[in-house]
Amino acid sequence: MRDHDPFFDSPLRAMDVCNGTRDGVVCPRRIECLRAAMHNSEPYGVWGGMTAYDRLQLRLRYPGMPERWTWHPHRQPTQQEEETPCQKAS
Repeated sequence: MRDHDPFFDSPLRAMDVCNGTRDGVVCPRRIECLRAAMHNSEPYGVWGGMTAYDRLQLRLRYPGMPERWTWHPHRQPTQQEEETPCQKAS
């Protein structure tokens, strides 16, 4: 079995790591990570400190305006969003 991985085990922990709420250190690549996820329309996971739902809302709010796709404070994901794709399949 694999070791604990905060980026795949819990979206809340992944957001804490990215946004610095866990240890006070914001990921230095958060903005680049978010931009890559937005340009590639990543449908799963936490990228740039935001959930897939938050990224979708950002894309809908500013369509065709990638310069506006910047990090915003996250909201608490629902229980359904917190489940991983593997958990949904079982």
